Amino acid sequence: AAMGLLPYGGYAGLGTFAGLLGPLLSLFFVYVLHPPHEDTFTSDFYHHHFPIYRGYAMVVMAVWCWGGAVYVLQRSRISHESCLQLDLRTRLAYPDLFRAAGVLSMLWLISYLLFITHGLASFGVSREFYPMALGLGFIVLGCNPFNVFYRASRAWLAQTLLEIVIAPFSDVLFYHVFIGDFLTSMPKVLSDFEYM
Repeated sequence: AAMGLLPYGGYAGLGTFAGLLGPLLSLFFVYVLHPPHEDTFTSDFYHHHFPIYRGYAMVVMAVWCWGGAVYVLQRSRISHESCLQLDLRTRLAYPDLFRAAGVLSMLWLISYLLFITHGLASFGVSREFYPMALGLGFIVLGCNPFNVFYRASRAWLAQTLLEIVIAPFSDVLFYHVFIGDFLTSMPKVLSDFEYM
């Protein structure tokens, strides 16, 4: 009954993402340790493209970490929903968070691998296309109006972020303070998004 929020397959969907992430992570480490060509990690990469990939990687890492925190809290029988005053209709269980993090990780890894192997197979597009496509993919997943990728939770997050921005003019609850504190703890990520 506690896992009633798991759509399409429960743990099977989580295993699929874990199975797909393994080979992608292996390729990632192979190409980072042994770049396909010598101009892969130049100063141009670190000044222009690395902040973009770092910003999105930190967002993905935050989703993985939140899933881990929810896992520990649920296993410890601590009601984080009550502590944070979350709406039980829109909250995500840890398998849902891990599944969302898996999708975001796959997008990030595919874009990054295509970017660093651009000289091997360019597909007729510029190297700058891949970071742009990654950003567009994140925006489409985050802002789509269809009932996919946890629409109720995305709507709750968007509403909460808006309430944080207008906090001096509205009621402030504990989860506003918690998420606002989380955002102020991520200055590097926010500056990376400003860079984009």
